[in-house]
Amino acid sequence: MPEINILSLTFLPTSDDEYTLGILHLDSQARVQLLSRDVDVDGWELSPDPSTLFQPTRIDESVVNFPDTTILQLISVPPDNDDEFPGGIMVVGGRQILLFELASKESQEKQKGKQKRLDAKKKSTDPAEVAKAKAKERERGERRRNAKFSIDWPWSSVSACVSVSLGPINLSTPNLGALVGVMLAFPLAY
Repeated sequence: MPEINILSLTFLPTSDDEYTLGILHLDSQARVQLLSRDVDVDGWELSPDPSTLFQPTRIDESVVNFPDTTILQLISVPPDNDDEFPGGIMVVGGRQILLFELASKESQEKQKGKQKRLDAKKKSTDPAEVAKAKAKERERGERRRNAKFSIDWPWSSVSACVSVSLGPINLSTPNLGALVGVMLAFPLAY
């Protein structure tokens, strides 16, 4: 695994028989990078190439106040029930809370096709084509993608998170109503 300075890890929501690990790390140029790798459970290995579930992205320095005051953390966000939101990954602990959406099945297939073509070019006998393919791969890995949502977070670091299911709730219960009111004060609606 080329990610040496790992800041945070989390398992991303996938199908029952697949596992993908979200990795937040510092690269060799001290930039914060977010990527994912598929986990081969039978071989006890991580894939050598980034997963197509989440495209690698660089986290902007304006968001991150690392390592001055806080440590960044990843939080896995499950998909919604009606499949409009495929799930995501949140980066917390900086000046903003960022939510990055996971790739749809169609987007993953498209990325697999691009990766196959790039791998074929890297195996070429023409050194110029191999160099162009490696440069393209490096450029894809360093690309900064926009978060689906971002919220300015001027307060202290996030110390805990919990998944809450808001199924049928009786808001007339005093304590429960106050709890839901507090949770809704920080909505992530789209």
